[in-house]
Amino acid sequence: DCSVLIMASPKRDITAASRQIMYDYLRGGGSLMVITDYHNGEFPQLNMLLEEFNLEISNNKVREGDRDHRYQDDPYNIRAIAPTSKVTETAIDGFTLVNNVRGINELFNVKEWIEIEPVLITTDQGFAEIKGDPEQSSAAGVQNIAMLAEHKGWLSNHVDQTAKVMVIGSSSIFSDQILQPF
Repeated sequence: DCSVLIMASPKRDITAASRQIMYDYLRGGGSLMVITDYHNGEFPQLNMLLEEFNLEISNNKVREGDRDHRYQDDPYNIRAIAPTSKVTETAIDGFTLVNNVRGINELFNVKEWIEIEPVLITTDQGFAEIKGDPEQSSAAGVQNIAMLAEHKGWLSNHVDQTAKVMVIGSSSIFSDQILQPF
């Protein structure tokens, strides 16, 4: 019995009441997938929910500095890396195309009952542009495009499934515009 709640391309934040409903759903062993893009909206309520999984949707736009991991030499059209994970048995380098990427942050509130792993990343030459401003960029480093978190802390006599959350920082991965050329 598997059910997944999906939020695709939210333009505005959820309400506190919606956050509580989603929290209760996840606490009962539910799963959530959030798919977003870069825009100037912020998500404080949604991030409060994601904090339970040590994840955060950033306000940063991601660009790729490595020309070999760009599509048509556009730093915002990223040929992402899928490292080995629960989603990908072996690493896949550069075969997932994403654009208009919002960065996903792993929080450092370490809890032994939460496992987090990257699903899509940039090379070590990725940059996070603070609020989309190329003049205010991070130092070069791996940027998270999609992450998966599994919360085992709510397992009990009444809950027999772990709660899982996947956050993807670009909806273009599912777009016909991206899929048609390939």
